[in-house]
Amino acid sequence: MKKFFKFYRTNFISLLFIAIFFTSQLQPAFSGEFSSAVESSRSETEAQEEEKTVSTSSSESEDNSLIVFLAKIAGVFWYYNNFTVRYTSFPYKYENLTYMKWAETETNPEAKTKSNRYSASDSFFYLVDLGTGNEFCFEGLFFPIIGPYFENLVISEQDNFFDETYGNIRLGAQLSILQSNLITITGIVQWSRWYGNISEVLKSSGLALGMDFRFYPLKPLGFQWKFCWQEFDENVYLRDSLLSAGIFLQRYEIFVGWKLLEVGNSENLKPTKTWNGISAGCRVYF
Repeated sequence: MKKFFKFYRTNFISLLFIAIFFTSQLQPAFSGEFSSAVESSRSETEAQEEEKTVSTSSSESEDNSLIVFLAKIAGVFWYYNNFTVRYTSFPYKYENLTYMKWAETETNPEAKTKSNRYSASDSFFYLVDLGTGNEFCFEGLFFPIIGPYFENLVISEQDNFFDETYGNIRLGAQLSILQSNLITITGIVQWSRWYGNISEVLKSSGLALGMDFRFYPLKPLGFQWKFCWQEFDENVYLRDSLLSAGIFLQRYEIFVGWKLLEVGNSENLKPTKTWNGISAGCRVYF
């Protein structure tokens, strides 16, 4: 078993791209539940005139000065919070130290720390009225403020396992907003592309914006909420959310959660179809 996990940690990136290559080859004709929702969400973008007004009142100048002052304070806090943080190999590895420590702190001085952190997870989910799927995620901070955030989602619609399989690959980066031993928050920007059967309907690449919240209240519990908003041509949007709870077994986290997937029109923010379901998987930290 130890040799297996050592092989997995050494070769997981190669395995990821091999998996993406093979799943991206699925290209048969498609007319399923998800495709119908995308078609119904399309609309033409109407040009709208925006009126801008300029005010030079003294009250606005005072407000701007206060905003600048508060922004400077927030900037100093953000700099210290993110540029001086160090990580252990995984959460709850040491007593009296959840996951992170900062320069000049006396918390567990013998703990071995590093300036980067990573995790990889694989999970399976079931969405009512849509089907089953698999979700892989590799993320981290190779420098305390920024790092990769790669995801690959594969969905097989129920009743047509072979004919209606498609996926979504999202490649991008995350920027640290807040880091602490209780809660961490990162913002995510990604390039998004749907492949497989759905590519005949959703042909364009899109932009995905999201956030990742992680909460470590006490050993061995961990909670996560990650969501993203994807924007495509013809005002089609997709919303993806996962709220999960996990238990740590050394560097491995076993988690279960609630997953939501929604398709709609971004012009009027009207959802066309929403699916809910359950998700379960494993995450490894290194």
